[in-house]
Amino acid sequence: MLKIHVLIIYFFPIRYIIGVAVRLAVDLGLHYEDPKELENGQWESSALQKPTLVREKGRWEYMRDMRRRLWWCTYSLDRLVSVCVGRPFGISDHFITTEFPSLLDDEYITHDGIIEPPSERRLPSYKLVAQHYFRLRLLQSEILQVLHYRQVLSARAGGQNYQNPYMPTLPSAFLSKFDSFRSWRIDIDRRLWEWKNTAPRKEDTGVSFSTEFLELNYWQAIIMLYRQSLSTPTVFEGEYDTSKEVNSPTMYNVEPCEDEDRVYLKIAEAGQKILRLYRQLHLQGLVNHAYLTTHHLFVAGISYLYAIWHSPIVRSRLVRKPNQLIALYGPLDCH
Repeated sequence: MLKIHVLIIYFFPIRYIIGVAVRLAVDLGLHYEDPKELENGQWESSALQKPTLVREKGRWEYMRDMRRRLWWCTYSLDRLVSVCVGRPFGISDHFITTEFPSLLDDEYITHDGIIEPPSERRLPSYKLVAQHYFRLRLLQSEILQVLHYRQVLSARAGGQNYQNPYMPTLPSAFLSKFDSFRSWRIDIDRRLWEWKNTAPRKEDTGVSFSTEFLELNYWQAIIMLYRQSLSTPTVFEGEYDTSKEVNSPTMYNVEPCEDEDRVYLKIAEAGQKILRLYRQLHLQGLVNHAYLTTHHLFVAGISYLYAIWHSPIVRSRLVRKPNQLIALYGPLDCH
Protein backbone atom coordinates (compact mmCIF):
# COMPACT_ATOMS: atom_id res chain seq x y z
CA MET A 1 0.00 0.00 0.00
CA LEU A 2 3.07 2.28 0.11
CA LYS A 3 2.59 3.01 -3.57
CA ILE A 4 -0.98 4.18 -2.97
CA HIS A 5 0.11 6.47 -0.12
CA VAL A 6 2.88 8.00 -2.25
CA LEU A 7 0.40 8.52 -5.08
CA ILE A 8 -1.98 10.34 -2.75
CA ILE A 9 0.85 12.64 -1.58
CA TYR A 10 1.66 13.54 -5.18
CA PHE A 11 -2.02 14.02 -5.97
CA PHE A 12 -2.68 16.24 -2.94
CA PRO A 13 -1.81 19.56 -4.68
CA ILE A 14 -3.95 18.52 -7.68
CA ARG A 15 -6.88 17.53 -5.46
CA TYR A 16 -6.53 20.80 -3.56
CA ILE A 17 -6.59 22.89 -6.74
CA ILE A 18 -9.50 20.96 -8.24
CA GLY A 19 -11.37 21.12 -4.93
CA VAL A 20 -11.05 24.91 -4.98
CA ALA A 21 -12.19 24.95 -8.62
CA VAL A 22 -15.30 22.91 -7.80
CA ARG A 23 -16.22 25.22 -4.92
CA LEU A 24 -15.73 28.30 -7.06
CA ALA A 25 -17.89 26.76 -9.77
CA VAL A 26 -20.61 26.01 -7.22
CA ASP A 27 -20.37 29.55 -5.82
CA LEU A 28 -20.88 30.85 -9.36
CA GLY A 29 -23.92 28.61 -9.73
CA LEU A 30 -22.49 26.72 -12.69
CA HIS A 31 -23.86 23.42 -11.35
CA TYR A 32 -27.47 24.63 -11.33
CA GLU A 33 -29.79 25.74 -14.13
CA ASP A 34 -33.19 27.06 -13.22
CA PRO A 35 -35.81 25.54 -15.56
CA LYS A 36 -37.57 28.92 -15.71
CA GLU A 37 -34.47 30.48 -17.24
CA LEU A 38 -34.56 27.94 -20.06
CA GLU A 39 -38.07 28.88 -21.18
CA ASN A 40 -38.39 31.05 -24.27
CA GLY A 41 -41.46 32.65 -22.76
CA GLN A 42 -39.38 34.92 -20.56
CA TRP A 43 -37.97 36.60 -23.66
CA GLU A 44 -41.35 36.94 -25.35
CA SER A 45 -42.77 38.66 -22.26
CA SER A 46 -39.77 40.97 -21.88
CA ALA A 47 -40.33 44.72 -22.06
CA LEU A 48 -37.14 45.24 -24.09
CA GLN A 49 -37.25 46.51 -27.66
CA LYS A 50 -37.01 43.76 -30.29
CA PRO A 51 -33.41 44.50 -31.46
CA THR A 52 -32.22 44.68 -27.86
CA LEU A 53 -34.24 41.59 -27.00
CA VAL A 54 -32.64 39.57 -29.82
CA ARG A 55 -29.17 40.75 -28.81
CA GLU A 56 -29.68 39.93 -25.14
CA LYS A 57 -31.17 36.53 -25.88
CA GLY A 58 -28.22 35.69 -28.17
CA ARG A 59 -25.74 36.80 -25.53
CA TRP A 60 -27.58 34.68 -22.93
CA GLU A 61 -27.43 31.57 -25.17
CA TYR A 62 -23.69 32.09 -25.70
CA MET A 63 -22.96 32.57 -21.99
CA ARG A 64 -25.10 29.58 -21.06
CA ASP A 65 -23.09 27.28 -23.29
CA MET A 66 -19.80 28.65 -21.94
CA ARG A 67 -21.01 28.08 -18.37
CA ARG A 68 -22.00 24.52 -19.26
CA ARG A 69 -18.56 23.82 -20.74
CA LEU A 70 -16.81 25.24 -17.69
CA TRP A 71 -18.96 23.24 -15.30
CA TRP A 72 -18.63 19.86 -17.00
CA CYS A 73 -14.88 20.24 -17.48
CA THR A 74 -14.52 21.04 -13.76
CA TYR A 75 -16.82 18.15 -12.87
CA SER A 76 -14.79 15.74 -15.02
CA LEU A 77 -11.50 16.76 -13.39
CA ASP A 78 -13.03 16.32 -9.95
CA ARG A 79 -14.29 12.82 -10.80
CA LEU A 80 -11.05 11.81 -12.52
CA VAL A 81 -8.82 12.59 -9.54
CA SER A 82 -11.29 11.41 -6.88
CA VAL A 83 -11.82 8.07 -8.62
CA CYS A 84 -8.05 7.58 -8.87
CA VAL A 85 -7.39 8.12 -5.14
CA GLY A 86 -10.73 6.71 -3.93
CA ARG A 87 -11.85 9.88 -2.14
CA PRO A 88 -15.30 11.55 -1.95
CA PHE A 89 -16.23 14.11 -4.59
CA GLY A 90 -16.52 17.86 -4.27
CA ILE A 91 -20.26 17.78 -4.99
CA SER A 92 -22.92 15.10 -5.22
CA ASP A 93 -24.55 14.32 -8.56
CA HIS A 94 -27.96 14.93 -7.01
CA PHE A 95 -27.36 18.68 -6.83
CA ILE A 96 -26.50 19.09 -10.51
CA THR A 97 -29.08 20.30 -13.04
CA THR A 98 -26.76 21.78 -15.67
CA GLU A 99 -27.21 20.31 -19.15
CA PHE A 100 -24.36 19.13 -21.38
CA PRO A 101 -22.84 21.78 -23.67
CA SER A 102 -23.99 22.04 -27.27
CA LEU A 103 -22.46 19.68 -29.84
CA LEU A 104 -22.44 22.38 -32.50
CA ASP A 105 -19.10 23.62 -33.83
CA ASP A 106 -17.91 26.88 -32.29
CA GLU A 107 -18.51 28.72 -35.55
CA TYR A 108 -22.26 28.35 -34.84
CA ILE A 109 -22.00 29.46 -31.18
CA THR A 110 -21.43 33.21 -31.38
CA HIS A 111 -21.78 36.21 -29.09
CA ASP A 112 -24.97 36.98 -31.02
CA GLY A 113 -26.47 33.61 -30.23
CA ILE A 114 -26.55 30.03 -31.48
CA ILE A 115 -26.94 29.74 -35.24
CA GLU A 116 -28.80 26.74 -36.62
CA PRO A 117 -26.36 25.00 -39.03
CA PRO A 118 -27.36 23.25 -42.25
CA SER A 119 -28.36 19.65 -41.64
CA GLU A 120 -25.32 18.34 -43.51
CA ARG A 121 -22.99 20.28 -41.17
CA ARG A 122 -24.28 18.81 -37.91
CA LEU A 123 -21.91 15.85 -38.09
CA PRO A 124 -19.11 15.13 -37.71
CA SER A 125 -18.51 16.96 -34.46
CA TYR A 126 -15.30 16.84 -32.43
CA LYS A 127 -17.36 17.60 -29.33
CA LEU A 128 -18.79 14.08 -29.34
CA VAL A 129 -15.59 12.90 -27.64
CA ALA A 130 -15.99 15.38 -24.78
CA GLN A 131 -19.65 14.48 -24.28
CA HIS A 132 -18.80 10.78 -24.25
CA TYR A 133 -16.26 11.43 -21.50
CA PHE A 134 -18.87 13.38 -19.53
CA ARG A 135 -21.13 10.32 -19.69
CA LEU A 136 -18.31 8.12 -18.42
CA ARG A 137 -17.57 10.44 -15.48
CA LEU A 138 -21.21 10.18 -14.44
CA LEU A 139 -21.00 6.38 -14.48
CA GLN A 140 -17.72 6.40 -12.55
CA SER A 141 -19.23 8.82 -10.07
CA GLU A 142 -22.16 6.49 -9.44
CA ILE A 143 -19.87 3.49 -8.97
CA LEU A 144 -17.62 5.17 -6.43
CA GLN A 145 -20.52 6.63 -4.45
CA VAL A 146 -22.20 3.23 -4.20
CA LEU A 147 -18.96 1.58 -3.09
CA HIS A 148 -18.44 4.29 -0.46
CA TYR A 149 -22.02 3.81 0.72
CA ARG A 150 -21.40 0.09 1.21
CA GLN A 151 -18.28 0.92 3.18
CA VAL A 152 -20.34 3.05 5.55
CA LEU A 153 -22.96 0.33 6.00
CA SER A 154 -20.33 -2.30 6.70
CA ALA A 155 -18.47 -0.06 9.17
CA ARG A 156 -21.64 0.74 11.08
CA ALA A 157 -22.67 -2.90 11.09
CA GLY A 158 -19.31 -3.56 12.74
CA GLY A 159 -20.03 -1.07 15.51
CA GLN A 160 -18.74 2.23 14.13
CA ASN A 161 -20.98 5.15 15.24
CA TYR A 162 -23.23 2.58 16.88
CA GLN A 163 -23.63 4.70 20.00
CA ASN A 164 -24.08 8.00 18.18
CA PRO A 165 -27.82 8.53 17.59
CA TYR A 166 -27.19 11.72 15.63
CA MET A 167 -25.43 10.08 12.69
CA PRO A 168 -27.95 9.63 9.85
CA THR A 169 -28.31 6.38 7.95
CA LEU A 170 -29.85 7.32 4.64
CA PRO A 171 -30.59 4.92 1.75
CA SER A 172 -28.52 5.26 -1.40
CA ALA A 173 -30.40 7.00 -4.21
CA PHE A 174 -28.50 4.87 -6.73
CA LEU A 175 -29.48 1.58 -5.08
CA SER A 176 -33.10 2.52 -4.37
CA LYS A 177 -34.28 1.24 -7.77
CA PHE A 178 -32.73 -2.20 -7.25
CA ASP A 179 -33.46 -5.06 -4.87
CA SER A 180 -29.78 -5.66 -4.10
CA PHE A 181 -26.24 -4.47 -4.70
CA ARG A 182 -25.80 -7.41 -7.06
CA SER A 183 -28.71 -6.25 -9.24
CA TRP A 184 -27.30 -2.74 -9.35
CA ARG A 185 -23.88 -4.06 -10.37
CA ILE A 186 -25.36 -6.06 -13.22
CA ASP A 187 -27.17 -2.94 -14.41
CA ILE A 188 -24.16 -0.61 -14.19
CA ASP A 189 -22.07 -3.24 -15.98
CA ARG A 190 -24.62 -3.22 -18.79
CA ARG A 191 -24.59 0.58 -18.93
CA LEU A 192 -20.79 0.62 -19.14
CA TRP A 193 -20.94 -1.89 -21.99
CA GLU A 194 -23.52 0.31 -23.75
CA TRP A 195 -21.22 3.32 -23.27
CA LYS A 196 -18.35 1.41 -24.84
CA ASN A 197 -20.43 0.29 -27.83
CA THR A 198 -21.78 3.80 -28.50
CA ALA A 199 -18.35 5.43 -28.50
CA PRO A 200 -17.94 7.92 -31.37
CA ARG A 201 -15.80 6.80 -34.28
CA LYS A 202 -13.27 8.92 -36.12
CA GLU A 203 -15.74 9.48 -38.94
CA ASP A 204 -18.24 10.76 -36.36
CA THR A 205 -15.83 13.27 -34.84
CA GLY A 206 -13.84 14.36 -37.87
CA VAL A 207 -10.63 14.45 -35.81
CA SER A 208 -7.74 12.03 -35.34
CA PHE A 209 -8.58 11.25 -31.73
CA SER A 210 -7.46 7.70 -30.90
CA THR A 211 -10.55 5.72 -29.91
CA GLU A 212 -8.31 3.31 -27.98
CA PHE A 213 -8.44 5.83 -25.12
CA LEU A 214 -12.19 5.28 -24.80
CA GLU A 215 -11.77 1.52 -24.70
CA LEU A 216 -9.01 1.96 -22.12
CA ASN A 217 -11.35 4.00 -19.92
CA TYR A 218 -14.02 1.30 -20.19
CA TRP A 219 -11.72 -1.42 -18.86
CA GLN A 220 -10.47 0.87 -16.09
CA ALA A 221 -14.08 1.40 -15.00
CA ILE A 222 -14.60 -2.38 -14.98
CA ILE A 223 -11.57 -2.79 -12.71
CA MET A 224 -12.95 -0.15 -10.34
CA LEU A 225 -16.37 -1.81 -10.29
CA TYR A 226 -15.14 -5.33 -9.48
CA ARG A 227 -11.82 -5.12 -7.67
CA GLN A 228 -13.47 -4.31 -4.33
CA SER A 229 -14.93 -7.82 -4.47
CA LEU A 230 -11.44 -9.32 -4.22
CA SER A 231 -10.44 -10.41 -0.74
CA THR A 232 -7.04 -10.75 0.90
CA PRO A 233 -5.42 -14.16 0.21
CA THR A 234 -5.86 -16.56 3.10
CA VAL A 235 -2.11 -17.05 3.41
CA PHE A 236 -1.70 -13.33 4.21
CA GLU A 237 -4.68 -12.83 6.51
CA GLY A 238 -2.58 -13.20 9.66
CA GLU A 239 0.19 -10.91 8.42
CA TYR A 240 -1.81 -8.13 6.78
CA ASP A 241 -4.86 -6.55 8.39
CA THR A 242 -6.89 -5.00 5.56
CA SER A 243 -9.51 -3.64 7.95
CA LYS A 244 -7.12 -0.75 8.65
CA GLU A 245 -7.19 0.41 5.04
CA VAL A 246 -9.62 3.00 3.67
CA ASN A 247 -10.71 0.85 0.74
CA SER A 248 -10.63 -2.42 2.63
CA PRO A 249 -12.09 -5.33 0.65
CA THR A 250 -13.01 -7.04 3.92
CA MET A 251 -15.62 -4.36 4.46
CA TYR A 252 -17.68 -5.77 1.60
CA ASN A 253 -19.92 -8.79 1.47
CA VAL A 254 -18.38 -11.99 0.19
CA GLU A 255 -19.35 -12.76 -3.39
CA PRO A 256 -21.97 -15.48 -3.95
CA CYS A 257 -20.35 -18.68 -5.16
CA GLU A 258 -22.07 -18.47 -8.53
CA ASP A 259 -20.55 -15.01 -9.14
CA GLU A 260 -16.95 -15.66 -8.10
CA ASP A 261 -15.77 -17.07 -11.42
CA ARG A 262 -17.52 -14.29 -13.33
CA VAL A 263 -15.87 -11.63 -11.19
CA TYR A 264 -12.45 -13.21 -11.66
CA LEU A 265 -12.98 -13.38 -15.41
CA LYS A 266 -14.03 -9.74 -15.56
CA ILE A 267 -11.02 -8.65 -13.50
CA ALA A 268 -8.59 -10.78 -15.53
CA GLU A 269 -9.94 -9.63 -18.87
CA ALA A 270 -9.94 -5.97 -17.84
CA GLY A 271 -6.40 -6.18 -16.47
CA GLN A 272 -5.12 -7.87 -19.59
CA LYS A 273 -6.84 -5.39 -21.90
CA ILE A 274 -5.49 -2.37 -19.99
CA LEU A 275 -1.91 -3.64 -20.13
CA ARG A 276 -2.15 -4.40 -23.85
CA LEU A 277 -3.80 -1.05 -24.66
CA TYR A 278 -1.19 0.92 -22.73
CA ARG A 279 1.57 -0.91 -24.57
CA GLN A 280 -0.11 -0.20 -27.90
CA LEU A 281 -0.58 3.49 -27.09
CA HIS A 282 3.00 3.75 -25.81
CA LEU A 283 4.41 2.28 -29.02
CA GLN A 284 2.37 4.84 -30.96
CA GLY A 285 3.78 7.64 -28.81
CA LEU A 286 0.31 8.63 -27.59
CA VAL A 287 0.79 8.19 -23.85
CA ASN A 288 3.43 9.15 -21.30
CA HIS A 289 4.00 7.47 -17.97
CA ALA A 290 2.82 10.13 -15.54
CA TYR A 291 1.41 9.37 -12.09
CA LEU A 292 -2.07 8.60 -13.38
CA THR A 293 -0.75 6.14 -15.97
CA THR A 294 1.46 4.48 -13.36
CA HIS A 295 -1.49 4.11 -11.02
CA HIS A 296 -3.67 2.48 -13.67
CA LEU A 297 -0.89 0.14 -14.78
CA PHE A 298 -0.20 -0.92 -11.21
CA VAL A 299 -3.87 -1.57 -10.39
CA ALA A 300 -4.47 -3.42 -13.67
CA GLY A 301 -1.35 -5.55 -13.29
CA ILE A 302 -1.92 -6.52 -9.66
CA SER A 303 -5.61 -7.28 -10.31
CA TYR A 304 -4.72 -9.41 -13.32
CA LEU A 305 -2.14 -11.42 -11.36
CA TYR A 306 -4.58 -11.84 -8.47
CA ALA A 307 -7.24 -13.29 -10.77
CA ILE A 308 -4.73 -15.72 -12.30
CA TRP A 309 -3.54 -16.80 -8.87
CA HIS A 310 -6.96 -17.42 -7.36
CA SER A 311 -9.13 -18.61 -10.24
CA PRO A 312 -8.66 -22.03 -11.83
CA ILE A 313 -11.00 -21.05 -14.67
CA VAL A 314 -8.86 -18.01 -15.53
CA ARG A 315 -5.70 -20.14 -15.51
CA SER A 316 -7.32 -22.83 -17.66
CA ARG A 317 -8.40 -20.32 -20.28
CA LEU A 318 -4.98 -18.73 -20.35
CA VAL A 319 -3.39 -22.15 -20.88
CA ARG A 320 -5.67 -22.82 -23.85
CA LYS A 321 -5.10 -19.39 -25.43
CA PRO A 322 -2.30 -17.52 -23.64
CA ASN A 323 -2.41 -14.55 -26.02
CA GLN A 324 -6.15 -14.00 -25.75
CA LEU A 325 -8.11 -14.39 -22.56
CA ILE A 326 -11.60 -15.59 -23.50
CA ALA A 327 -13.89 -14.02 -20.92
CA LEU A 328 -17.39 -12.59 -21.12
CA TYR A 329 -16.84 -9.89 -23.77
CA GLY A 330 -19.97 -8.17 -22.64
CA PRO A 331 -21.97 -7.09 -19.62
CA LEU A 332 -22.16 -9.39 -16.64
CA ASP A 333 -25.26 -11.54 -16.87
CA CYS A 334 -25.83 -13.56 -13.73
CA HIS A 335 -29.28 -14.88 -14.59
